[in-house]
Amino acid sequence: LQELRALPGNTRCIDCDRSKPEWASVTLGIFMCLDCSGPHRSLGSHISFIRSVRMDSWSVKQIKRMKISGGNTACRDFLQSHGITNISTSFRISKTTFISIQNKYRTPQGQLYQQILD
Repeated sequence: LQELRALPGNTRCIDCDRSKPEWASVTLGIFMCLDCSGPHRSLGSHISFIRSVRMDSWSVKQIKRMKISGGNTACRDFLQSHGITNISTSFRISKTTFISIQNKYRTPQGQLYQQILD
């Protein structure tokens, strides 16, 4: 898992660009910071199942999903190519960042990305 987190694109939070993300969404195959993991949790585990990179134990299936996902770069590229952009570049969670996370991953495009990974 640490080697996946070290890949280009995965070294920064997908939602706020903070360095060294310590959390991941198994469902979406992306890495994020602690602050952004909260709004992801509020999406529900069916949309974004959150795990700590260091503190949680990971199943082989979860690690495999993270490997096949392509990580932050693949998710970001897919969403941008489907009209969903990252509207927040803030280093702290704000109302805008929360809305951005809600908007990105609850959209039909976000759901399509999840289905592709399934």
